[in-house]
Amino acid sequence: MFNYKLLFLFSVFINAISSTGTPYNSTWIPDHICYNYFRPGDILLGGIFPLMYTLNDNSPCTQDQISNWGVASTEALVFAIDQINRRSDLLPNITLGFDLRDGCRSEEVALFHATTLASFSGHEEYRKVCGYHPTPNHKRVTAIIGTGRSSTCVFAAKVGTIYNIPVISHWASTDELSNKDRFPYFLRVVPAEKAQIGGIVDILHRYNWRYVGVLYSLDADGLLATQYFKKLAEPEICIAYSQSVSLHATERDLDEVVDIIADFDKASVIVMLASYEISNNLIKRFQSSQLPNNKTFICTTYCGFIWDEDPYAERVYGSLHMRYDTTTVPEYVEHIEQLSLLNLTQIRSPFVEKYIEIKKKPLAVTSYALNVIKSVYAFAYGMHSYIENECSNDWSSCRINKKRLLNEIQNVSFLAPDGLFEFDDEGNGMATYKIHNLHYKNDKYFWKTVGYWDPREPKGQRLTVDDGNVSFAGNAYHPSLCKDKCKPGSIEVPLKGNAAGVASHADLKKLL
Repeated sequence: MFNYKLLFLFSVFINAISSTGTPYNSTWIPDHICYNYFRPGDILLGGIFPLMYTLNDNSPCTQDQISNWGVASTEALVFAIDQINRRSDLLPNITLGFDLRDGCRSEEVALFHATTLASFSGHEEYRKVCGYHPTPNHKRVTAIIGTGRSSTCVFAAKVGTIYNIPVISHWASTDELSNKDRFPYFLRVVPAEKAQIGGIVDILHRYNWRYVGVLYSLDADGLLATQYFKKLAEPEICIAYSQSVSLHATERDLDEVVDIIADFDKASVIVMLASYEISNNLIKRFQSSQLPNNKTFICTTYCGFIWDEDPYAERVYGSLHMRYDTTTVPEYVEHIEQLSLLNLTQIRSPFVEKYIEIKKKPLAVTSYALNVIKSVYAFAYGMHSYIENECSNDWSSCRINKKRLLNEIQNVSFLAPDGLFEFDDEGNGMATYKIHNLHYKNDKYFWKTVGYWDPREPKGQRLTVDDGNVSFAGNAYHPSLCKDKCKPGSIEVPLKGNAAGVASHADLKKLL
């Protein structure tokens, strides 16, 4: 059923941001979110990617912080569309175009872009805020690829629900987006978060780590992930503490986390269900603390990105994290390498131009480009099937029924570079996870693949690990147990502190 109440709220939002008259002087819509990369086509794809860093609430985008991963992901979309437009067997005689935006890793900015991409009057509103003059071919998008983050993707998916626009994410894994009553038009080419949490629990069982701490993001994603972890882990695995951490945690807040870890010294394994920024902030604080180097951190796909760098690596040596087992696409690698041969005046993408201007170096390949490429191909195969089934192969006279288009996209089955791709019944992709372990050799820290976890395999057969190749914190394996075996003549003494609940009332109040 159409959500008129939510539509009204979005209308209020759009009116508020477009009524200032001088949008470039807006306190929260900086002019650099108005960068877009547009190419006309018969069918237009929208894209929202995390390019500029969001450092604090008062700065949705900062012009001196830009992500190689985000910019390289936009080029993965461009690469995929160029491939499809050259094919005669997929959407023949139809040209795909695109309108790509920078979501700035900001919920408000992602909401702004998703709404102006999806709504019938969106380009007019975008013009009022950004001073952008669309071409005659600049039409409403048929689908949106993105965003690359769970927190921002929730907002884009809500917009998709209102305007009946399919939103296909290449990275967002929060279980919140699995709710089809709230997000019926949302699809993703990666599994939901709960899949990799099952892998973390299997790792804990394998190494007899039965007493652990949990650090998680103070947001819906972190709460849901931690609740699901508790459901899978207990009662065999005891949770010593479960501590939330805000994106805007102060040094004092981070010091309190360090104190909690020190209090529960028997919990030598820490499960981190936190975002990229929060996990990095925690590791930076741990590095300057007095904590011993005997803690093993196990984390999801969101963290671990700076852990192999000095001076942090020594603190987290032996840690493990989950990574999607993805495949390199040679043609995409060649596409990125060709960009490095061009001078700035020859580069078509304003995002790539901005990256080179800021970083003073060429754009590098992202290892997760395949996720973006599969998102674009899922749309293309779905659109192709829709035209065949609903339009008698005559695109020019066809009116799109977005619900039927969504069904066609969700039912696609095609051979991707890493094998057969299909969505499951909940609109999620499936993937095997690599298990990375932080090693040290020849005066260098590096992540090494030591195992795999495949959620499609039967229970008990999903985890494979080369135990002899695993490095452990403190250079020696040791179990993490809530109590030592008592010696003759001794008695049990309770450990300091109590097991913490997953989501306290205080946590919930902070979110409201």
